[in-house]
Amino acid sequence: MNDVTFKMMISYKITYKCSYRSAIKKAREILYQKIGNSYEIFHGKWLNYKIFMTSNPVKILWKKFMKCIRKFSKDKKLSVDDEMKEKIYSNFTRYPSKLVKYIEEYNLFFHKLVYHMCYKEHISILEEISSVLSIRKNEIIANLPILPHISEIEALDGISNLWYFYLEDITELKTLKQST
Repeated sequence: MNDVTFKMMISYKITYKCSYRSAIKKAREILYQKIGNSYEIFHGKWLNYKIFMTSNPVKILWKKFMKCIRKFSKDKKLSVDDEMKEKIYSNFTRYPSKLVKYIEEYNLFFHKLVYHMCYKEHISILEEISSVLSIRKNEIIANLPILPHISEIEALDGISNLWYFYLEDITELKTLKQST
């Protein structure tokens, strides 16, 4: 097996996990420079770009949204009436199709970034992992990949604003109901 030992394989696994976390941090930093707080749509606490790659992103957005408002309101049983749910659902439906192209480009960028971070980590601990030749050719990305042009996408601001608008709206309604 090309002189790769079990210990090297374990080290590689740990290195990959570390590289993945480093890639997320770097991606957040790059995204923040380009699009400000809208970066949370790609790697935020409640949202992630992978949501938009699923077959039904609106359903997942709704579940994440409900989890978020329950956390902020500190009410695990908080529910939203059907009319409000339909309104939010309808508004969330506007954005996934507008984001598809950008999400696909970002996904490719992020994978390259993970490979880049892995390559950097690999180089720094060659004796523990083995030579760079043990990395698959398509995974060797020595230079930092360039983020695709995503700074002027209205849908990013739209979904972010919508998320916070409804979050504020629902938590305020709950507070008003409790005070009366």
